[in-house]
Parts: sequence; structure tokens; C-alpha cells
Amino acid sequence: ILYISVNIEGLSRDKEEILASICEQKKCQILCIQETHKGNRSKRPEIRGMKLLIERPHDKYGSVIFSNIDLQINNVSCSEENNIEILSVGMSNSVIIHQFTNRRKSGSTTQKPVV
Repeated sequence: ILYISVNIEGLSRDKEEILASICEQKKCQILCIQETHKGNRSKRPEIRGMKLLIERPHDKYGSVIFSNIDLQINNVSCSEENNIEILSVGMSNSVIIHQFTNRRKSGSTTQKPVV
């Protein structure tokens, strides 16, 4: 499995196109992005040639995982504890775990994951 993980500091349309080109050139199967800065009211992230598996929206932070459209995915999950977000993707022979420690103060409001 070839995967790419990137802290994007705000996911714009231009950055989505750059990531799509990189994924196509490198034949990336899983793309993990953190700090999308896309909350529940934002347009959902889109990467050409990839499908959105799971997103943890947040206006200031935010994480997302995409996969190649042909990749067989068995399950996805999201959990958060002590300001640590964990997004995971299960396949028949492997699991990708994307962990992000956000800087929110404990007890702050979080937005629910989108699957």
C-alpha cells in the first residue's frame, strides 16, 4: 500500500488539484490530510481520482482520509480522546491509522465525523 500523509494548513481547490496530481503520478492508494480547516458548513474536500472515506470536520483543524477509487475498504472509524483524533481505515490485509493531536483545550466542543 502506498500512502501519503500531509499537513495541508488549509485545503483549497488549488491544493486539492496538486494533491490529485501527486496521487496520480505516485499511484497513491491512501491519502491522509490533516489541518484541512473545513468545518461542517464548508464544501466537502474532493480529490480527483480518489474517494472520501472519512472526515473529521473542524473550522480550524480537521482531518480526512481518501482512497483510490478501486481500493477495497472493509471499514473506517474515528475516535477522539484527550484531544487526540484517530481515523482508521481497514482493508483485507492492512490497517491505516491516522493520528492527529489537536491544540484545542480539553472539554471544548468537537464536530462529529462524516463517514
